[in-house]
Amino acid sequence: MDWSSTWTIVVIVVVALLLIGIIAAVAKSSREKKRERDRAEAAELREAAASQATGLQQREARARETEAAAAQARAEADRKAAEAQRLEAEAQEKHSELSEHRERHQEHLRRADEIDPDVDEATAEQRRREAEQAGQPVQAGMGAHAGPADHTDDTAEQSHRTHDQDGDGHPDRTVATESQERTIVEPDGERTVVQSESTDEATGRHAAPPRQA
Repeated sequence: MDWSSTWTIVVIVVVALLLIGIIAAVAKSSREKKRERDRAEAAELREAAASQATGLQQREARARETEAAAAQARAEADRKAAEAQRLEAEAQEKHSELSEHRERHQEHLRRADEIDPDVDEATAEQRRREAEQAGQPVQAGMGAHAGPADHTDDTAEQSHRTHDQDGDGHPDRTVATESQERTIVEPDGERTVVQSESTDEATGRHAAPPRQA
């Protein structure tokens, strides 16, 4: 084996070792760069995850607030529904009470018209119909009355009657009877004269006649 062949082999081996070293260095550099890239990407992902965690907590807080608001709204709706039912029941009760009071009021008016000597039957009936239709209180009593007829030309006459119940020839009591004539003018212009009487009894004395207005 000559020297040229030996040097050729040596050169080939050295070149091969150099190539292997270069390849190893390049591979190592590539791995380091990849690791750096992976490390940077991991850091970015962690930062994004941290941001998402903050947003997630905020979303969870908003979700809890929304759920609490929904529960409060449901409770408020239930309360309002219960309040509406209570008010409806109260309104029905008030309506029933109003009907009862109106019936008692109309009954008092009817009774007042029945016993009032100054109210004729036609006027009382007309007032009852108006009260039932309007459902409004109507004043009842002595004196002038609201209604379709106007009362005018009142005249009064008073007479005295004595009663002797024990037969001793002396009057026991005096009954003063006052006759009143009342002219009623109807809406159609027709005039009706109504006469009523009221009595005043006194024992042992004569009742003084009322003063004429």
